[in-house]
Amino acid sequence: MSWSDASLVLTLGETLVNRNERLGLAARWVAAGVGLAGGAYATYVGVTWYRYGHPSRPTPEEQDDLLDRFMPAYEVVERHHVRVDAPAPVARGSGWCG
Repeated sequence: MSWSDASLVLTLGETLVNRNERLGLAARWVAAGVGLAGGAYATYVGVTWYRYGHPSRPTPEEQDDLLDRFMPAYEVVERHHVRVDAPAPVARGSGWCG
């Protein structure tokens, strides 16, 4: 084996080592990203689980006395607001307001 052959083997070996180091670094970054995403999701799940069953009280304009009479305590609340810019007979006739 000549000096140039030994140099080529050393260069190829260094290239493989550098590539393996880069792959290892990339794998660590991917693992860190997956861990960060998992931690963020676990935090979201924990906060949601903790808040379940404790809905916020409605503001005076959101309060519905008729609904509160039939269902005074509820676990989950979802409030929607839709403003209709039409006269009442037109809105009732469209089927939106029954």
